Amino acid sequence: MGLVNGAILPNQVTNMTSVTVIGAKIVTGGHDPMWAGTVLSAYMVTVVIAKISLGAIYDRFGLRFGNVLGSVACIVACVALCFPTTDLGPIVAAVSFGIGTCMGTITLTIAASKQFGMADLGKVTGTITSLEMVGGTVGAIVSGVLFDATGSFASTWIVCLACSVVMLVFLLASEPIAARLRASVAGE
Repeated sequence: MGLVNGAILPNQVTNMTSVTVIGAKIVTGGHDPMWAGTVLSAYMVTVVIAKISLGAIYDRFGLRFGNVLGSVACIVACVALCFPTTDLGPIVAAVSFGIGTCMGTITLTIAASKQFGMADLGKVTGTITSLEMVGGTVGAIVSGVLFDATGSFASTWIVCLACSVVMLVFLLASEPIAARLRASVAGE
């Protein structure tokens, strides 16, 4: 999640509008900054609602459902970001990523506590959060390198799409792995 957040957060507005590189204007989405600001506001409203809702979704429907929902939201956002010149692409990306980005904060604590219990929860979530922040740093750097190499964010969104799929696979795999680990610790 960190890599995806690190790539999308600093580039979502530029993806909708344009960027100037060494004096040359590169039109990425071509939208007016005011329109992009409105879309970004919709993203922020979605984040507020999703932060509250995602915790309730995990409680009501379980870890697996919440992980699939958040990961699929990231996948949809990455696909939508590939269409910045349309009106629908940025809007779908904003709403989807508004849901998906909440996994970076909500999922960590919920997954750790449900899979491993409350013992050492602070240490576990602190470690996971630190790793996520490293991913965010890498995502920001990689997105810049890819844009400089291609003049487009499309390759960045494809990398983020792949990372979102890998994230989903690892999140789903973590449940049985955690159960086996708990069973082996209990059996000792």
